[in-house]
Amino acid sequence: MVGQSDQGSIIGIVSDPQARLVQNATVDARNIETGKTYSVESNQTGQYRITGLPQGTYEVSLTLRGFEEVRVQGVKAGEMQPARVDIVLKAK
Repeated sequence: MVGQSDQGSIIGIVSDPQARLVQNATVDARNIETGKTYSVESNQTGQYRITGLPQGTYEVSLTLRGFEEVRVQGVKAGEMQPARVDIVLKAK
């Protein structure tokens, strides 16, 4: 099929416990099969988008000073639509 790709993406929003959007937070997506990690930062509206990912299963994580580490396992990045992982941080 024309236009199909074997790449996927993961998108989402990072917010704090008061639902305020968090900018400049580094979000990592680690491919479970290969171990390769892809990283991006959330923008000024708390949104992030990791594109160009090989299709597969990922662990999405975020570590930010003052907050508990967040890990979301079993995220499927496929070609049909982006996987969505919204992250709500919890204070330490």
